[in-house]
Amino acid sequence: MRVSRLTQEMGKLGSVVVVIPVTAAVLKAPRSSKMPVAVGIDSLLGGSLFGELEAVGFKPDGTENHEIVRVAADSGGHRKVFLIVPFEHKPDVFRTLMAYRRLGESAYACAKRHKISRIVVVGNDIALDNGVNLAAAVEAVALGNFDFTECLSKKPDAHVIDDLLIFGCDELDERAANAAIATADGIKLSRTLSLLPPDRKHPLDYAARVEDALASFSDRLAVEVIDQAALEQMGAGGILGVNRGSDFPACVLKIVYTPKGGSDAKPIAFIGKGVIFDTGGYSLKPPAMQPDMKGDCGGGNTVVGAMRSIAAVEPDVPITAYIPLVENRVNGTARVPSDVLTSLSGRTVEDLNTDAEGRLILMDAITLAQRDGSTTLIDLATLTGACMVALGNTCSGAWSNSDELCAKVLAAAENAGDRMWRMPLLPELDADLESGVADFANIGKDRMGGAIHAALFLQRFVETGTEWAHLDIAGPGCNKIKDRRAFRGGPVGTLVNFAMSLSS
Repeated sequence: MRVSRLTQEMGKLGSVVVVIPVTAAVLKAPRSSKMPVAVGIDSLLGGSLFGELEAVGFKPDGTENHEIVRVAADSGGHRKVFLIVPFEHKPDVFRTLMAYRRLGESAYACAKRHKISRIVVVGNDIALDNGVNLAAAVEAVALGNFDFTECLSKKPDAHVIDDLLIFGCDELDERAANAAIATADGIKLSRTLSLLPPDRKHPLDYAARVEDALASFSDRLAVEVIDQAALEQMGAGGILGVNRGSDFPACVLKIVYTPKGGSDAKPIAFIGKGVIFDTGGYSLKPPAMQPDMKGDCGGGNTVVGAMRSIAAVEPDVPITAYIPLVENRVNGTARVPSDVLTSLSGRTVEDLNTDAEGRLILMDAITLAQRDGSTTLIDLATLTGACMVALGNTCSGAWSNSDELCAKVLAAAENAGDRMWRMPLLPELDADLESGVADFANIGKDRMGGAIHAALFLQRFVETGTEWAHLDIAGPGCNKIKDRRAFRGGPVGTLVNFAMSLSS
């Protein structure tokens, strides 16, 4: 999809969807002072536009999602489809970006319905000259054709938008537009990996899929698979212990991004939980919860998608991703509550709940990243139900030992339109992880503060001098995963924006 300013007469574009965001200022103004473009289109439609808007109770604040569609034909028989949509800037960044996303989603849906591959957005009365707003709209249009069809016997045709043209903008932030398209491509990959059934993405199969998906960026991304034999040799007891119940070998997928010209800087580490399927182990999950657990690799999927996008936008900072890939299943060799695992760091952990497995693989990945020289770590995981109890299904929790790092992550999330909220690392809860037989346990003494216990557990593996952020994406990582059309997935855009924010 190409994104550019409209620099020619609309009549020369052929068939096109023209999207007109109508704000309260335009609707309420007397005709003599209304936006000229709106008046021109009103005249083109026979002077009926503003009357029709009032007749249907059109509300620019979006509380009523009225949309008006009118179709005209030019002398060459090309269709001009006019889509009039409500629009209002909100007082906070997140809701404003959601308005731009809805604008993009409506534009794509209208173009698909009328089988038109070119969209013009009339931006005179909104702020598309702002790169963050533009990116939200562009990303929404680019994501419009996403569908997970691998498991369908009859696959629907995807509708592709060739051109998205912006009218009424003096300046177009091409960098933001291109980054939005790249981010959308990463989100599509992330969603696909989440929606794949567990029998199609056992650890080594998952790694092979990712290698294929990233092959076009082989000049920037190096993909390495650390197999089970190597994990055994290094003593990654957390990863190997969680996978003991599976007939399929574990591995760690390592993706190294090297900027053009190389870099002497220590790589940023992105670490993503990759539990391909989580039965809960012998601490078995209820049947109603289990279908969603194909998405328990949501942290890893988010990281993979972000690495694809990062390779496209090419920040000048080195980044290494680590995705430990396991299956938490039940068989005769699976771990049971009260087993003790020896982590890659050498410390021992009493496994009091086999459904608290994500932190056991992350602890080894955190150690591995630090051994490779990283001193800035961000881990992402669909880790705890407790985080969803606290923040709901659409907001991620953020814990960090560094105010500076956390501020950068939260700013990146805000500009990506990803809901995220900082949570506390309460030192008084740390003692709840004590064990009577091992160095410490993998859960707290009771359910209170469960998401904080998980973060405190991971912090024990973060070395002095390392800045670290932990993102519990349990809500967005699995929310609506049963519906391929409704599922959105984890905060790919947050990681992409974070990487770009560090780039000169």
